[in-house]
Order: sequence, then structure tokens, then C-alpha cells
Amino acid sequence: MTLLTTHSSLSMVADAYYEYCLSKSDKPNNANLEMYIRNHIRPYWGSTSISKIQKPDILAFRESLRASEISVWTIYAIMNILNHIFIFAMQNHLLLSNPCSGIKTPHGPISMPKHRFSDDEVARLKSAFLKCSIPKLFYTALYSGLPMGELAALLKSNINYDTGEVCISHYMTVSRNRSYIVECKRPRTITLPESSFQQILSASEDSDDYVFINKKNISNAFVTANNINYALGIIRNESSIPDIKRQYFQDNFILRCLDAGVDFISLEKYYGFTAGSSISRAYYFRTHSKSI
Repeated sequence: MTLLTTHSSLSMVADAYYEYCLSKSDKPNNANLEMYIRNHIRPYWGSTSISKIQKPDILAFRESLRASEISVWTIYAIMNILNHIFIFAMQNHLLLSNPCSGIKTPHGPISMPKHRFSDDEVARLKSAFLKCSIPKLFYTALYSGLPMGELAALLKSNINYDTGEVCISHYMTVSRNRSYIVECKRPRTITLPESSFQQILSASEDSDDYVFINKKNISNAFVTANNINYALGIIRNESSIPDIKRQYFQDNFILRCLDAGVDFISLEKYYGFTAGSSISRAYYFRTHSKSI
């Protein structure tokens, strides 16, 4: 590693930080890190000494990113990397303070919902659901916003028929092209929208253990990822909406809830997310789009 001093340029420190990340990763996957340093950080800061950079300079850099019309997600990623470069500099005794501190950039990976189905698309989707083997699962996903992996793992014993609540304790995941049911790290009990709960009750009448089963699945096991992907292919063709993904159903529900005035804290509890997670960041970007 290059010997760094308090007079080293930000570009040199950024390169050293990149080398450090490579050395600490068993399975290096730093393509974006290298690209952001090469395309955005190094060209802007050049030979500027890291010790001379102050908070106004960071704000000016952020404004230059906004002016370049790159996405807010890319801006966040670049600013987050810059913050870590300064933390790295402090750890190596090059600086006493971090000029990025206090800059408005939400923390953690961004998972901003982007897809909202129009009313016409919703009508076409509902018609298309009837053509696949698991229509009630997709209808529930559309009107509850629950991840399909959680719906696939939902047991009849998870349903509270008296209160209208369901317990989300497991989810379906995929490893080596096989689907498995695993426990949730943060199980939760939630109240679903009435239409979704009625679909769950209806689906449970046709099953033994799992609420949703594939019509063609004579073993009555849980719906697998392959079942869902095959059904999605049919729905894409029947609805003439070619780019539908599983995540879109959750995105649609979150955005409709936010548009209807549901507070993001309630949505975080609904999804079992921790404070400051993707739901709160979604709210942040929708209400403070100019603050980054």
C-alpha cells in the first residue's frame, strides 16, 4: 500500500481505501466501488489534499453530482463511498474529523420502491391471474404487498380466524435452484387488508398445511420459486405487461400506501423492517427529494 500522509491527495487515499477493501474481502465484488472512484471521485478531486477538504467542499461535490443528472441511488452510493474514504483516513491518522459528517444522505443500502401499477394494469393483472395455477397467491400479493416468499411459506396454523391476523414466521428461499422454507429473523403478527385476508381464507380451504398450493401439485407441498416464476411468465403474456417482477407487487403496495397517507413507521412494522430501513428511506426520498 502507498505510504499516506496528511498531505496525500483524496485520490491517493481513495485508491488506498480500494486496495484495503480488496484485501479484506474473501470474495471480492468491488466493481462498483472501483467504477465510482474512477469515474466520479478521482476526476472531481484530482490532486486536492485530503486535509484541505471541508464540509462546504463536500456539499459542492454533492451538487455537482446532482447537476450531472445521475440517479439519486448513484448519488447516495458515491456519497457513501466518500464518507467511508474519510473514515478510512481518520483510522490511518490522516484527519481528526470527517467533513462528510452531518451531510444529509440516508444510511444503509437503498431499496426505494419504484413500480406502481396503474388502475388499468391492475385490472389486466387480475384477469391474467385466473390463467395461472396460483391465482389466489398473486391476488394476495397484489392487495397485501407481502413478499411472495412469505406467502409461499404461510401455514394454515399461522392464521388467526378470530382476529383476522396472520403470523409471518417463515419464508421461502432458493439455494442451488431448489426452494426451501426457513425461519424469519424477525417474525411478526400483522393484520392484512380485508380483501387479502379473504383470499387467504379461501385458499386455505383447498389445502392441508400450507395456505397456497399449486393446482398441479398433487403432493400438497408449498409453492416453489419455480411455480411462481412459471406463473409470472403466464401473467406477463396474458396481461401484456412484459416486465413484471415479484418485487413490483410489494413496490406497488408501498407506494399506494404512502400516497394514501399511511405513515412509514406503520409500514416498517407491517414488513418487520427495523427503523431507518428501506421503507423510511422510501419516505425520505419521496418527501425530501432535493435534500441529496
